[in-house]
Amino acid sequence: MINSLILSVILITSSIFQLKKVEYNNNTFSMIKKYYYIEKNCEFCSSMTESFSFTIERINIFLKNNPSSIASSFILKKESDLNYHLTSNHVCESLYDKETEEKEKVYIDSMLSKSFLFYEVYKSSFIIKSKIVLEDLNKKEHKFLKIKKRKEIEDVCIFNSEGSWGKTVILSEKEPLPGDFLYNITGILGLRPEKNFIIFIGIYAGSKNNHTFLSTVYAKPGSSGSPVFNVNGKLVGAIHTTFEGIKNVSMSTKISVIKNILNSK
Repeated sequence: MINSLILSVILITSSIFQLKKVEYNNNTFSMIKKYYYIEKNCEFCSSMTESFSFTIERINIFLKNNPSSIASSFILKKESDLNYHLTSNHVCESLYDKETEEKEKVYIDSMLSKSFLFYEVYKSSFIIKSKIVLEDLNKKEHKFLKIKKRKEIEDVCIFNSEGSWGKTVILSEKEPLPGDFLYNITGILGLRPEKNFIIFIGIYAGSKNNHTFLSTVYAKPGSSGSPVFNVNGKLVGAIHTTFEGIKNVSMSTKISVIKNILNSK
């Protein structure tokens, strides 16, 4: 009982300390969304009616609210007017893989034809396109510019965005030790409170291999690319995988790997 009480006090104290150090409400973290929208074919613009335009708007709202991909990212460094974000490589693959894109469009076409009667009538008048955006703490959208580095085995992707928004994370000088408390800040499943991101607490379990470690940080789709911090608020890794049926055991890219990728040309 006493040991549990001591552990609770340590956890609460370190949690408060960590949150102050990370300054988690300053737009450091973001969500990556890939959603589809309909672009009108202007060859038919003269024949468009108000009802047609209204239906297009309704479909676009529907598509935007049902993104095909949701993941997390955070700002790793800044250079001039560019922000360099880190997420998982499998996220970048799903954003830019042409074969996946075509399959998604076929699925969306099928879904819309069942949901909107006007879709079947007018679908020759428009095309479906995808859009990738970053959504910050205040749900403001920022343009996803260009992928700069990708590492398949380490599951790391670095891309950039424009603007002066956000702050960079602080990198840890060393790896965690087994038993160390860790904190994860994420846009899990696209869910998050008003002007905040969800925070999960876990314990470092040890290395899986030379580029990945295991922890008891809970993870689900949307956790990919989210940062993992130690009790001092310093980055120690980024979540990329969880286990089917064991969501409170996750795998993260090590800080040493992130540093090497960041410093490589």
